Amino acid sequence: MNDNNTKPLVVFTASSLALPLLNQLQKNGQLTTVVLPALESSSPFAHEVFNLRARLQEKGIPYLNCGKEQLSELVHDLDRMQVEVGVIFTYPHVLPEKLLAYFAHGVFNLHGSRLPAYPGPCPLYWQIRNREPVLTLTLHKATNEPDQGDIVATREIPIHPLDTLQSLSNQMAWLALPLIAELQQVLAGQKLTYQPQLTADKNWESMPGKNYARRPRASDLQIIWHNMSAEAISAMCRAGAGQPFSALFYYNNCPLLLQQATPVDYPQFGITAGTILFIGEPEGLIVATRENAVRLDIISCADGLFTGYAFAERFSLDAGIQLKS
Repeated sequence: MNDNNTKPLVVFTASSLALPLLNQLQKNGQLTTVVLPALESSSPFAHEVFNLRARLQEKGIPYLNCGKEQLSELVHDLDRMQVEVGVIFTYPHVLPEKLLAYFAHGVFNLHGSRLPAYPGPCPLYWQIRNREPVLTLTLHKATNEPDQGDIVATREIPIHPLDTLQSLSNQMAWLALPLIAELQQVLAGQKLTYQPQLTADKNWESMPGKNYARRPRASDLQIIWHNMSAEAISAMCRAGAGQPFSALFYYNNCPLLLQQATPVDYPQFGITAGTILFIGEPEGLIVATRENAVRLDIISCADGLFTGYAFAERFSLDAGIQLKS
């Protein structure tokens, strides 16, 4: 039931990750509407938004479709709904100044990192790649500069060494609930306090994505055998799990995607990185890296999905063969 002091919310989102939050807000009578981006079918977000729209229809959750160019005019719809607070959670567009200024109690963004580290569209991907130990979901004031506003509250969870992008995203989705509940509680009874973001650390330059969590480029997805440790390759696979591309390498000029890999203790005897060290059961397909060795657990290619050992058997790989970057 809606508390009389609770501020009505509108949520801007383009992802099904927002569903736990939307369900809870709808249950509590705190959700006015959901704003979805109106996207071309060629957009990388289009399929996700289509699925989310279908789920909202199933659950009877109200929503609006709004193109990027029409966001400033959204205030006319919001006026009729008497909305006072906006929440952004995985939304692809920066809200214009006119829309930000409309909300009496402000607009707040949920971002999957401890800002100012990992600002940008893909913070979870790069945190897994960099083997960070903790994920922080940050609630901060939204501005016309993405991920730059003062911080309202945070929640943390440990990142498990076996977490994938999807498993960590699902955990983050549930972290949003207590953060927004805290926001609602504070707005109902007292003035919000903000903490300014700290200055970015110069040492972050050595960690890809930490200064800006960009969308991965093609070059980010290639396994460089001579330059990557077994742990780095494993993290690369987990960060890309479930995505169209995860970790790319080549055999006989054929592109192969490594979906899962595990660091293992196996003697290398100075063998060149990328060389197959061993094929057999139960060890599997083991390859030399810059540091230690890695077991190729799951490989996908044009011919299907294989365990590393099954792939080696099917395509007649032998110890000593050099895999290419």
